[in-house]
Amino acid sequence: MSIVLKRFSEDISSSVQGPSLQLKSALTNETGALQFRILETPTKEDVTLGAVIDLYEDGNHIFGGTITEKQAVINGGILV
Repeated sequence: MSIVLKRFSEDISSSVQGPSLQLKSALTNETGALQFRILETPTKEDVTLGAVIDLYEDGNHIFGGTITEKQAVINGGILV
């Protein structure tokens, strides 16, 4: 199973903490949601509000949306 996360068509999969990826979808008119954490690296990705995100599994598009919320996480006293 291959998971690819793209921001404006750019693959950012290697910058995402794998286990943090959570997809919520619904069979009704309810809006779906995708949550993920960006890894703390020297070239940390900057995911900004309004960025278009697409999620693919084995080449199949399974989610697309716009970032509407961004939350800073404090891990062990360090802002990540």
